Amino acid sequence: MDLTCSLSPLVYAELYSLLQDKKPWADTIEDRLVEGGLDLLWLDEASDLYRMHWLSVSEYQPMMCITDEHAHLASWILAALMRKEPSSDFSNELRERIRARYWSDRGVEIGVLPEPLAVTVVAWTLGKVVGDYDIELPVVPAVLPADVDIAKAYIGLVEHIAALPRPTPWPEMLGSATHWRGAGIAESLRPFEPPNLATSIGTLVHQARPHLTQRRFEDISRHWTREDFVARRNALTHVRSTGGVSFADASKQASDHQAIRPTVAGVTQFVCQQVAAELADPANRPPWGTKWTSLQSEITVW
Repeated sequence: MDLTCSLSPLVYAELYSLLQDKKPWADTIEDRLVEGGLDLLWLDEASDLYRMHWLSVSEYQPMMCITDEHAHLASWILAALMRKEPSSDFSNELRERIRARYWSDRGVEIGVLPEPLAVTVVAWTLGKVVGDYDIELPVVPAVLPADVDIAKAYIGLVEHIAALPRPTPWPEMLGSATHWRGAGIAESLRPFEPPNLATSIGTLVHQARPHLTQRRFEDISRHWTREDFVARRNALTHVRSTGGVSFADASKQASDHQAIRPTVAGVTQFVCQQVAAELADPANRPPWGTKWTSLQSEITVW
């Protein structure tokens, strides 16, 4: 299983074309590009290059991917938009454009996007959906959090979710592991001394509010703060009733795809908003103007 954010050149052709169409964001995007040694005209040039590369491989290698450093650049640009609005509408629009372009170029209609095309934008972090668990989850982000332990723990969770079998109910520990790992990642993303999982979760949920539509925020808030997530995690960890939640009840809430989905969605949101914040940090300014030369050589059609 490929656990990198390597995607088809078609994704970037449509991504940069879509960004060009977002005229109200032009100043923000231009400022961001200039910070990286690029300019606004670069969007058009890059979109054309990716499109030409896609057309050169689409007939015989339509699922070919390019290196994940292209995703790093794209996500670095997108991070500048994290204060604009939730990214879910943009993500959906991008996916629809990819479907339409694939149909236009190949005459083949696709429903569920295959992994090379399965791009998503969560909290303005570019990512790729892997496995067959869900059409939106789990997500490998373009860049992992800087904390190596959190990065390894999150990728372990993605790998676990992507490998879950379709038939349910699962053996109890297959689903329970999702809650254990999700809680651990949440606590590590916002640590407190002494450790306090409820406080860590509350902080992450509060910080997620600007990045989510009202409906999605209510879903995450309900699951993580108003449905005794901490008590359920503790019951699973300590194998005893805690906070009015028994081990038997908690284990039943981890037996199929829908039971664990809110946990997976929440952890994905928390990790991606962390990545976007790190990429948006003014100190994080890779010399993309220089790096683009090597990235360009990978996609140039001779």
